[in-house]
Amino acid sequence: EFTAMPLTRLHGEIEVLKLDGGKVTDTEINAHVNLLPHSLFRQMELYVNGKQVADLSTPSYPFKAYIQTHLGTTDDAKKITYSPEMWSKDTITKENSFVLTGDNKSDSFVQRHARLKEGKIYFSIILHVDFLQCRNLLMPGVELKLRLVRNNNYYILNTPFKPINCKIPLCRLAFFCLHTKPSIDSLLFDKIEKQISLRLTKYFEQMTPKWTPKCLLKNCSEHHGKNFF
Repeated sequence: EFTAMPLTRLHGEIEVLKLDGGKVTDTEINAHVNLLPHSLFRQMELYVNGKQVADLSTPSYPFKAYIQTHLGTTDDAKKITYSPEMWSKDTITKENSFVLTGDNKSDSFVQRHARLKEGKIYFSIILHVDFLQCRNLLMPGVELKLRLVRNNNYYILNTPFKPINCKIPLCRLAFFCLHTKPSIDSLLFDKIEKQISLRLTKYFEQMTPKWTPKCLLKNCSEHHGKNFF
C-alpha cells in the first residue's frame, strides 16, 4: 500500500490542570496560544527508513506552523480544516489583554480560556514538515518515524503569571498515516506508456544531428587545406 503523505496527521489528547491537579478556574487568568497543539512541540525530526530527512534543530516549529497557517490558507479553511488545531482569530489591538470581563476584554482570550476549563482537549493536526507535504505517493515498505521535542509551557500558555500556574500533561499521542491502493485501468496504462514512448522518439529525432562526424571532418579538411582521408 502507498502512503498519502499530505494526509498524515498527529492525533493526541492533553489535559490542562492547576499545579495541585485540580481543574482550571477563572482564578487562573490564562489562556492557550493560537494553534495550541503545534505549540506543544518546539522541534520535529522525521526519519525515513532510519535516515533523518527533516530536522528542525532550532525551536522554531510552532512559529513555522503559525506562519504557514496564517498566511497560506483562507479564512474558510481556517474555520473548517483547522478547527481541530485550535485556530481562532486574534482580537486586534488586544493581543496582550488578560481580563475576562469588561470593555477591555479580548474575545479570543476569553474563548481560549474557556477551552482550558474543559480539562482534557483532543486535537488532530497537519504536520508542517516539508517532506510530508509532497503530493506524490510514498512507495510501500518505507518506514516513517517521528521524533518530537516538547516545548516549554511559557510558549503554550498566554498568562501574566510568572511562573506558570498550570501544568499540561500529554495523555495520548498517535502518528496517523493514510494508506491507499492506486488503481489504474490496464488500457489506460498502455495508452499512457505508448504516448510516452512516442514523445521520447520524437524528442530524440529532433535532437539527433543531421550530419555525421565524417562530413564534419571533410568540411574541416577543405577549409584548412589538409586531407584527413
